[in-house]
Amino acid sequence: MLGIYCRTSKSRKNKYTIENQRDNGIACANVLGISFRIYIDDGISGTLDETVRDGLSDLINDIRRKEITHVYCIDQSRIERDSRTWDFFVAECLNNNIQYYPGGTHFELESSTNRMYANLMSVVNAYYSE
Repeated sequence: MLGIYCRTSKSRKNKYTIENQRDNGIACANVLGISFRIYIDDGISGTLDETVRDGLSDLINDIRRKEITHVYCIDQSRIERDSRTWDFFVAECLNNNIQYYPGGTHFELESSTNRMYANLMSVVNAYYSE
């Protein structure tokens, strides 16, 4: 099952609405030919961790329960704007053999090169929020 994670920030100045994130995630599930579940954090900053973000917390719990096998988000910045949250998310994905699909394209988290790139992006995401 594909977990579709959608988040908007309080400022809502970004280009990603909950609706277009959801719709793009559903399109990804259709391409993959798998069912999906939607997780939403509306109006919550990506600088906050999973303890404050119910949608992300529910997604992580469903990953741990083996209900989710794939994760979609429209962009890495929807998962995080803080490196600690990114590291936590990646660890959960790797520990549970989750396939990650940012923007609908498979991203191999198992690759050390990809993780380095994503970690750099996480630093940029954190900087952007400051």
